[in-house]
Amino acid sequence: MIESLLSNKLALAYFSVGPIILIYFGIKSWIEYRERSDFIKSVQEMMGSKPTLKDQIKTYAMYFVAGLIVLVAWPVFVAWVSYEKYKEYRDMLERRKPKFFCTNEYLIRKISAIEAEKDSLVIDPLGMAPSIPFGHLNAAWCEFLAKIEASDEIWLYEIPKGSMTGKDHNRATSLMKGYAHIRRKKIIGEFVRQSG
Repeated sequence: MIESLLSNKLALAYFSVGPIILIYFGIKSWIEYRERSDFIKSVQEMMGSKPTLKDQIKTYAMYFVAGLIVLVAWPVFVAWVSYEKYKEYRDMLERRKPKFFCTNEYLIRKISAIEAEKDSLVIDPLGMAPSIPFGHLNAAWCEFLAKIEASDEIWLYEIPKGSMTGKDHNRATSLMKGYAHIRRKKIIGEFVRQSG
């Protein structure tokens, strides 16, 4: 008697989760459908995408089959939704990864553009490189400077050989030097002055 009652309660608990999930996703889908932008609605009308009776039957049949699957095998559905959410989260973390070689740990000191140019003036006795800051890299330096606003900072950085870089998390094959563009304590650009 007790075992029968317990198994009935477990079965009831198991099968009551499915309808709750169905109701939640049904309401969510209905809200998303109602909140479609006017632009999407007008495009659908222009393309003549008004569903036919056959399309509507197919759609309702698909929802009915999906509903039955959720009612009976909701743990599989929950696992699938959880995996999709995990993939979204992983992709978001991937997008947030540093896009630059330099990370905060390699910043040495704040430096002015004039000081950086003075330190990097190229004097080639053979005249192969122009006698300007950074030589052949001067155009890239000017492009780097053009993005710097009044409240931004330039920091000198050095990445020792063998250290992990921010970009793609690879190890530096040689000593890397350059300048980081800092805005609100965050690296938003870099100029690589020396690398292997």
